[in-house]
Amino acid sequence: MNLALDVLYKIVVVQCAILLYRRIINALVEKRLVTEVAEAYGFKGPTVTLVEDYMKETRRGCAKNPSFAKGRNLVTYAVDLMGPDKSPADYASGLTILSTIFGPLCRVKVKPSKFQEQRGIIRYLILYAPSSHIFRLLLVLSNPRSSPYGSERPETQIITSQLRETRKHAANMVLHLADGVSVEQLPQVIQCISSLISTFKEHQRFFFTHSDYAKEEEDYLERLWECLHVLYVLAANENNCRLIIHTRGLLTKIMTPLASNLYHQTDHDTWENVLKESLKVINRLTATYGHGEGETGSKLVREIETNLEMEAVETMMSVLRCDKCSQKMGTLTMGILTNLHVQMQTADKVYLIEMLVHMYTTANSRTSALEALAKLCFQDGSNATIILQVNGSAVSSFTEDLKALNYGYHSVAEILQHACLHYTNDDECLRILKESMTDVIPKVLNKILTTGALQSKVKNRRLQTKRKTETSLLSLCVTVHETLISADQHLALQFDGAIGELSLPVKLREMVERNSKPTASCLKIHKLTSRMVISMMKCRGSRYPKPDLESLVEALLKACSRNMYFIDRSMDFARGDNAAKPSTTR
Repeated sequence: MNLALDVLYKIVVVQCAILLYRRIINALVEKRLVTEVAEAYGFKGPTVTLVEDYMKETRRGCAKNPSFAKGRNLVTYAVDLMGPDKSPADYASGLTILSTIFGPLCRVKVKPSKFQEQRGIIRYLILYAPSSHIFRLLLVLSNPRSSPYGSERPETQIITSQLRETRKHAANMVLHLADGVSVEQLPQVIQCISSLISTFKEHQRFFFTHSDYAKEEEDYLERLWECLHVLYVLAANENNCRLIIHTRGLLTKIMTPLASNLYHQTDHDTWENVLKESLKVINRLTATYGHGEGETGSKLVREIETNLEMEAVETMMSVLRCDKCSQKMGTLTMGILTNLHVQMQTADKVYLIEMLVHMYTTANSRTSALEALAKLCFQDGSNATIILQVNGSAVSSFTEDLKALNYGYHSVAEILQHACLHYTNDDECLRILKESMTDVIPKVLNKILTTGALQSKVKNRRLQTKRKTETSLLSLCVTVHETLISADQHLALQFDGAIGELSLPVKLREMVERNSKPTASCLKIHKLTSRMVISMMKCRGSRYPKPDLESLVEALLKACSRNMYFIDRSMDFARGDNAAKPSTTR
């Protein structure tokens, strides 16, 4: 009997030892797993216990039911904690988990692919699933102007450290989810974002969670950047632009970084990212409503004039003149000014164009200035006249860029087209324009009509890029020939002399034959060539061989296939396509 008891006792001891060893191993493995998950998602300090709680609940659930973990993960666990039947402490824990997985918006933009699947699940569960009530509560929690405790006024609230932490995570969630909310919720979201763009004092009151003042400054600037960035993303939609413009006080906040010259004088590096994001939002808003038409457009222009204490043009020009502002900021500023061009006084228009021409001829950001000038000419062709008048060296710079096919020559070609169409003053500027065009156009024609001439420029590009180059330059050549050369016998003789041995009709025919495929780009080339043929037939003092012209016309007729006609009809649906024919005629 004693022997049997001894054996039984030993078995129990061994079993206890195995069980204890198993528990120790499980605890070590669980602790290691918690550490790895926490480090991967960015949980630090006290928040690591949230991962531990998730692991413990999963282990207990699996002990009772092996299929408990199926379909569950850290995200679904957090969403369950935020259910209506949970305590405020559970809600705060779930919110902290989701906010930590999302991370700060500014860092997500640097590494957008990290945890992308988890963020997608959060979006679905919060915005689109039956648990969408969670987002409505997030709007209340994140808005400093609202009270999570009913009718209590925000300024009389006692803000605890736990409430600050909850508000901070709620605001982070709203900013991450803002671009996916329903149309009905957008006004509330934009109003919430407007409330988040506040003073540093308000930020300290509602969101201060650090004892480190420098860290709190950094968090404040990050929050401003995040709010402006979300508004920039939302402003890609015209309806959202309207909501942003009509949200009380929001435009003033958006333009605050731009309105103060202090940002250019002190702490430039500190505020640069905020100023850049502000410019991006204003650029999108003015691109949609900068024309000033309608109630929304009028309000936008009025707010810009009101909030920029100095003249609007002068205020934004301070960015262009600032040595510390980046080229990207200068490009955005030029975009805003060109968007507002229609609403400017004549003196401001001339000042803007003069500054842009000066930047094009002398500054490093000449490409951005050139694109802005081309956009101004596209909006109003008469601006090309101002360009020629404010700077006598502009035409020379334009022609040099054309000869070398420098970057931005498409913009140069558009500006010169408008100059030829709109400049009617019989003065020195017109004389320079005529002489320059008579000299440069034959060189440009030689580049685009000689098959191998463009190979060095396009050998590593697709054929479509080459055709775009041919179309842009040929459009300029046709406009110059129609408006200047064909009507002036002296210029026609000069033009023929500059062409030299190049047979223009023959080379044009070869171009038509090279571009005979039924595509939109080839269609544009055919239309431009047809206009060139008509202009050559009307040309005074110049005689092109009749057989060559007939051969060119025959090639054009041959290219007019049914497929080309079909494409031509479909092009009627394209708006603003001016490559084949300028929108304004002389």
